[in-house]
Amino acid sequence: MNLSRLIKHEWLQIIILVAPFVIIPFIWDQLPDNVPTHWGWHGKANGWMPRGIGTFLIPVLNIAIALLLGLISKVDPKVAKANVSATAIYKLRLIITSFLLLFFFINMKIALGMETPSGTPLDTEHIPIYAIAVFLLLVGHNLPGIQPNYFIGVRTPWTLEDPENWRLTHKMTGHLWVIASIAFLPIYLVLPPDEAHDAFIIYLVTVIVPPIAYSFWLFQRTKKAMSQS
Repeated sequence: MNLSRLIKHEWLQIIILVAPFVIIPFIWDQLPDNVPTHWGWHGKANGWMPRGIGTFLIPVLNIAIALLLGLISKVDPKVAKANVSATAIYKLRLIITSFLLLFFFINMKIALGMETPSGTPLDTEHIPIYAIAVFLLLVGHNLPGIQPNYFIGVRTPWTLEDPENWRLTHKMTGHLWVIASIAFLPIYLVLPPDEAHDAFIIYLVTVIVPPIAYSFWLFQRTKKAMSQS
């Protein structure tokens, strides 16, 4: 792919990756010596790094992820052997890198004083939680179209071993993540802080545990069917 075709096809991805490096020079002198890089269960920053490392951590990580997913057919033997949808991988790549770009902006906002353009404090407790739920909703919508691979999806021993297990698990997981996220977002908005935190834990358990359990159940069902045949 030549440069002009690359830019035409990847212009949105390029903007997502380049945006932090355009913004950083304008805010560098205003940043404190340490910037946030890690978040706790309550959506508050609880990990910090020196400015020279923390500021560039997410932008560099984003580039690495974009390169990995963009070249996945060359590094993942399952993708190389299968007819994997490039469109599905492309959509997930944009979702993941956009999500990390949002967290970069949140981190910089916190480092610069935690205020919105109107002067009100930035809601650093709830915005990351909303972002995670929307992220899983969007990923869930695209998950059924992802073919077996070693980098993206519900990669249990059973899904990686059996393409049908992979297909059924990702179909169920995609629907589950969309439904759970749509249900969680309005509930989280109206609950008091302590109950909202508990709701988030329940939401995470709901989107993590059932897909793994379902994949194992499919494995056991297939194993039983083979033993009876």
